[in-house]
Amino acid sequence: MASDSEKGVPSRIVLTITLDTEEEASRVAAALKIDDDDYVSTTREGCVVKGEVTADSVEGVRRAADDWLACLMAVVKGEKGGNAPDA
Repeated sequence: MASDSEKGVPSRIVLTITLDTEEEASRVAAALKIDDDDYVSTTREGCVVKGEVTADSVEGVRRAADDWLACLMAVVKGEKGGNAPDA
């Protein structure tokens, strides 16, 4: 049986983070949205920032999600003055 990546089965994951304030969430979402592409869509609702990641394979989703999370950590670290909480 072929794996999902061999079949090109679309895969999706939604990552969410809840921030302290809507203002902070707005700034974080705006910074992340700059890098949105065919694989990632960033949205915000209140204090929650979501990254919806889709790709043709589970491995593709993992890679795109990893990139989004790395950008998220950099943005949050900047928001917190270089003191992001440990993941």
